[in-house]
Amino acid sequence: MNEKELIMQLKNAEPAALEQAIREYSGYTMAVLSKILGNHAAPQDKEELLTDVFVALWKSRSMLREEGALKFWLAVVARNAAFGFLRKMRFTEPLEENRLTDEEADLFSVTERRERIQTVRQAVEILSEEDRDIFLRHYFWKQTVVRIADETGIKESTIKSKLSRGRKKLKAFLIREDCTL
Repeated sequence: MNEKELIMQLKNAEPAALEQAIREYSGYTMAVLSKILGNHAAPQDKEELLTDVFVALWKSRSMLREEGALKFWLAVVARNAAFGFLRKMRFTEPLEENRLTDEEADLFSVTERRERIQTVRQAVEILSEEDRDIFLRHYFWKQTVVRIADETGIKESTIKSKLSRGRKKLKAFLIREDCTL
């Protein structure tokens, strides 16, 4: 069955079409998820995200269009799901206390560190979703400007500008909050 027929069957809510889509595109979709998630997600998390992508396909089947767009649609949904997972993981994972040196641990109490961590998280939250995504990719996930540009389709110069403006916004926020790091 070609992609056009598959899309028509999906639009007609034929369960066999969803099964066919899963057989044909689950490997590709998992590759998209794995490329973005790398070692930041357990295999079961990747499987769950893969399932979520195909559930989204089924729920959004009436919006599918033209031939040749299904693979692209799945890639975009998988990419967004992966980045959503990483964002959620970043702000729900506790920061490990053992990342601090003994010297730093002596300087600050656990409560003070937690307050500072919360303030930094609030500072990052003031950025727009796109700017926050770029900021976290670069400073938390250690992605290069080139890689971010390749994966987001945003020009390298724009990414550098957004990083610079983001640093200034965060600095201003932290100064207003009287947070010294």
